[in-house]
Amino acid sequence: GITKAYSTVSEWRDVLEKFKKGEMVGFYQRGGYPELAEREKKIAELIGMKEDEVVLFNAGMAAIRESLEAESLTKGDVIVYSPYLYSQSKNYVEKDLPKRGIKTVPVESGDIEQVEKAIDEYKPKVVFVETLGNAPKMPVVEVDRLISKVEETNKEYQEEHSFSKQLEKITSRKDEFYEELLPEIEEVG
Repeated sequence: GITKAYSTVSEWRDVLEKFKKGEMVGFYQRGGYPELAEREKKIAELIGMKEDEVVLFNAGMAAIRESLEAESLTKGDVIVYSPYLYSQSKNYVEKDLPKRGIKTVPVESGDIEQVEKAIDEYKPKVVFVETLGNAPKMPVVEVDRLISKVEETNKEYQEEHSFSKQLEKITSRKDEFYEELLPEIEEVG
């Protein structure tokens, strides 16, 4: 987004004062401004969503960080990613996330077979690749095939973690559970 240019110092000071008071003004394009809120509202209307369900970012890094954090990443989660990222995204994935116990697995984003194999092997919570890699060789992701693989994996995950599957697992191991719990039950009883 482009912010307004101010023609006088006085006009600039007025806007700066409003900004300090928390008013939505065209002060700094990455800090939120009225046009951004309007665009979010218009896009929400266009795609049939509620206004508060659409968030536009003025900085790509903010969008990336918030998108990844929206997945509630915790220790033990896995991210499959392309190392051909914007430098700050790469630092976030390769340095910041591992400090939190999140495993990050690099893949050649231009090699869809390698990406699919990593998805099958690591069962990642997130697959993070740029459609066109940020590197001299500019690897290109086969987006349609990646989306198909992610949809297939999500379906398998949902089936595996469905209530009926979980109940089936528990009941198939009921003798194991009884043996494990029996001493505790006898202590209480």
